[in-house]
Amino acid sequence: ISLPDGHSVYTGRTEELQDPFEGSNWDPGSIAKAFYSGLFAYAGWNFLNCMIEEMSNPRRDLPIAVVSSCLVVTVLYTLANVAYLTVVSMTELLTTPAVAVCLVTLAYLLVTDIYSLITYLGFVQWTAIGLTVFIVIVFRFTRRDAPRPVKAPLVFAIIYVAVTASLAIFAFVGAPKESIMGVLIMFSAVPVYILTCMWKKKPKSFQRLLHTITIGSQKLFRLVPGN
Repeated sequence: ISLPDGHSVYTGRTEELQDPFEGSNWDPGSIAKAFYSGLFAYAGWNFLNCMIEEMSNPRRDLPIAVVSSCLVVTVLYTLANVAYLTVVSMTELLTTPAVAVCLVTLAYLLVTDIYSLITYLGFVQWTAIGLTVFIVIVFRFTRRDAPRPVKAPLVFAIIYVAVTASLAIFAFVGAPKESIMGVLIMFSAVPVYILTCMWKKKPKSFQRLLHTITIGSQKLFRLVPGN
């Protein structure tokens, strides 16, 4: 998409790039929701932590993987949007339904707007991640001698917590309904936890049912090695 339209930029078709933020909504709640959409698109780096056990040298390889993946995706996404704006105007781009987004929405069929799903997920996910990073800061002072194969500068963790807290506050103010719905979805796991973990004196029939579900899930999703 980007390479053919580079010729358009070279020949001077840059009218829509002169003031790309014209007409933007600077409401803090809208900005927070926009960040959630962007973080959803770039969220691949967040799952690189799951690969640590597979890395022979995570201290060296993990930072390289995170930084390189973010840079590559950022450059590609930026070039793609520049390419779009050399072909269509900003008004046409914003008012035309996104085909891929519409297809994903049809796949869920539970809400009429995929961006509501992103807000449900984003508010809870990034609040939880922010709290997790906050605990990292606490452990830097309470567990100074704990082994840390991968150690980020403390200032980055503080900035990260401040940004995630700001996003959560602004998102809740700007979209309280979606934020509360996300929290309710998260707390829907509490009854499951009570039934499966906290309830110790389960009937034999219920224990057999849980055992069958556990074994079936392990076989279906290949969760354990086949020894």
